[in-house]
Amino acid sequence: MTLENAAQYKVDFDALNEQIADLALDEPEPSDIIFRTIKDQISSPDNINVDFLVQSFNKIFDTEGNQFIYTIGSNEYGQDLTLTDELVEKITDLLISISDSPNLGCSCNLIYDSAVDFTASIPDSNTDPPSSKINSPQITPKGLTDRTICYLLRKKPKNIQDVLEIRIAVLGNVDAGKSTVLGVLTRNILDNGRGSARANVFRHKHEIESGRTSSIGLEIMGFDTDTCSVVTGDGGRSLPLADIAARSSKIVAFHDLAGHEKYLRTTVFGLTGGLPEAVMLVVGANAGMIGMAKEHLGLALALKIPVYIVVTKIDMCPPNVLESTIKQLFKLLKSSGCRKVPLHIKTKKDVIDAATLHHGSDRTCPVFLVSNVSGSGLDYLRDYLNYLPQSNTYSRNKPAIMEIRESYSVPFVGTVVSGVVQQGAVNTGDMFWIGPNEFGHFNTTTIKSIHYNRNPVSVSYAGQSASFALKKIARKDLRKGLVLIAKSPTDDTMPKAYYCFEADVLVLYHSTTISLKYQAVLHCRAVRQTARILKIRNEDTLRTGDRASIVFRFLVRPEYLTVGSKIVFREGRTKGVGKITRLLSPEEEQQLMLDSNL
Repeated sequence: MTLENAAQYKVDFDALNEQIADLALDEPEPSDIIFRTIKDQISSPDNINVDFLVQSFNKIFDTEGNQFIYTIGSNEYGQDLTLTDELVEKITDLLISISDSPNLGCSCNLIYDSAVDFTASIPDSNTDPPSSKINSPQITPKGLTDRTICYLLRKKPKNIQDVLEIRIAVLGNVDAGKSTVLGVLTRNILDNGRGSARANVFRHKHEIESGRTSSIGLEIMGFDTDTCSVVTGDGGRSLPLADIAARSSKIVAFHDLAGHEKYLRTTVFGLTGGLPEAVMLVVGANAGMIGMAKEHLGLALALKIPVYIVVTKIDMCPPNVLESTIKQLFKLLKSSGCRKVPLHIKTKKDVIDAATLHHGSDRTCPVFLVSNVSGSGLDYLRDYLNYLPQSNTYSRNKPAIMEIRESYSVPFVGTVVSGVVQQGAVNTGDMFWIGPNEFGHFNTTTIKSIHYNRNPVSVSYAGQSASFALKKIARKDLRKGLVLIAKSPTDDTMPKAYYCFEADVLVLYHSTTISLKYQAVLHCRAVRQTARILKIRNEDTLRTGDRASIVFRFLVRPEYLTVGSKIVFREGRTKGVGKITRLLSPEEEQQLMLDSNL
């Protein structure tokens, strides 16, 4: 029964709801209501249905975040709807008209039609982006009875601080092609086979000379507000970050991490302190999972970060070697240590399914086969990054907390710090605690100004990477791992820093045994400090694969920690992961020190 029929017959909704409750009938899903409303709207347009559609889509935005993929197909939600070309055109016009309304304020793009074959030809040179050589859609002989269409709806940002941001850590072995992939993706160009693309992303001279990344690089990929295409300059020219942010509704920030073993501490810091929402593991088709690739995959799995794999250099790899690499990779992902379900991306529908399952299932692992020289497979990878949803773990309703990753001294500005806002919202003029220092104390400071994606803003929200100018704080007093904690105007209680904490730990690898007084470098978010084992509960020693509850103590200074934070410790080739379960008071710490004769 439609809304106009209900008004005509004056249905007693209270009595009707009581009858439904007595029958214990489940309420229809919001998507079910929307689907039926779209069908009714197409057959008999009505302003009431339009308003209901807008309200329903706004509810989905509140639940899913700033973007979602909406699918319509035959027999979807029990409906018998045959999608003809005329009907698809009507639905598209309807959704576009609704999305343009000020009450919804989003973009709407048809990203998939099962009756249309979106095929891309191989680019002839590296002067034109692969997206400029797409053939016209060809209607396939597939029947209309099983036709499915998908739309990407994304909120249009009203301000720079409303731009959707996703951080991705790029991992892989040496010479796997990590920097080349980023150069090709962010500039929308192709490589010449001799490193022309990677030269655009290196930060230091010795990196250009050696061809190897030794620091944490940052590359930005923006998607246009209206068309959702990649924002780039003419001829692959790199645009300033501020211009990309101003033209984009979504930004993907890549953290290019080092692949060499001697830079492992830098890579671990990028994984823990950068708070990535996904890991892009780059594997060379001619080499496979060798060297640090397995180490990086193990770290990502231990930290429970979603992983997708990009196999590069397929243009130069013999078919038998490529087949062997794929078999080895799939066997590793399905093994008992990984327990992943590999999704070989071959079609546009595979891309949409992989993006939809990104946060819904932690077992899936998309696998892309790409060539940075010919452009094969790059369109699917770009589409996946475009459709990838943001994590829903960030809360804006809690007191603001931000951990400092970098600090600078800017002329005529003063001390500037950068990092990811973990929760809450940071406004210009807010007062914060900053610390702890070597004595575990916190000082107070005020936010003078905020920059987000090189643009001045008045507020920064949870989940965003931002830079803050601080008052009355010298750069020499700052280090990585300090935190900014919102100071309540009615509560002057100083936050606490801890030397000791207890964590549930899994030893990934150790050549012999781990016992009391063992020391290792411990990473917890942006914190990086040597810690000693004071107690191992119910165990005397630990070996590879063992799990235990361990009490650690920092050797140099106390740190701000929270229960539930993930930790990684390393010493030589020894590696372990865990999660903080309890923070120990100074009295408990002193008693443990006495018991351990330390």
